[in-house]
Amino acid sequence: MTSADTGAGSGGPVNGGDPATGGGPVTFRLDGRTALVTGSARGLGLEMARGLAGAGARVVLNGRDPVALAAAAERLRAEGGYDIATAAFDVTDRAAAQTAVEELGDLDILVNNVGHRDRRGVAELTPHDLNALLDVDLTSAYALSQVVARGLAARGVPGRIVNVSSVVGQLGRTGDVGYATAKAGLDGLTRALAADLGPSGTKRCARLGGSPGTPLNSGA
Repeated sequence: MTSADTGAGSGGPVNGGDPATGGGPVTFRLDGRTALVTGSARGLGLEMARGLAGAGARVVLNGRDPVALAAAAERLRAEGGYDIATAAFDVTDRAAAQTAVEELGDLDILVNNVGHRDRRGVAELTPHDLNALLDVDLTSAYALSQVVARGLAARGVPGRIVNVSSVVGQLGRTGDVGYATAKAGLDGLTRALAADLGPSGTKRCARLGGSPGTPLNSGA
């Protein structure tokens, strides 16, 4: 996997280990920062939330199920006494997403992690179904990035926007045409955000994962 930016913290290397990094050294600190991670009640999103919290950030978990979010938040608080909040909204509901972000206050970090996968090829996937997949995997990332970027600009501060992409977007895969299309678009969006937001100091990066053992990849 690759990343365009690893300097997301406010400080230098920190000695010692942390459970959030598997016992490895924490190489940056995010104290005083607030991060929103979409699709973070389970799977990769929850793990990224754990890592951000372990680095000192206040982390907002997101998903559509308030019960699952509450359980995940309690688990993280019990593990490390982390500062965890929750925001239950559907990322494809633009009004709800914008309201939620505004109510959260000053966001410094956005992780566009939520994803949907439809394992059908070009012969089976209809344009309607492709649009539905793109709405979750691509358009929602754009819409949330726009809201957060506007908030950062209004405050006059830089931030971090992380898009969780996939090597499938670059390589393609049989029977996965919608997901490959969405992730290729997300890669393009990340580059476009870099061009637009770079002068403000806001950094963007894309995490290009393989096939981790998450519920999405297992079909759960």
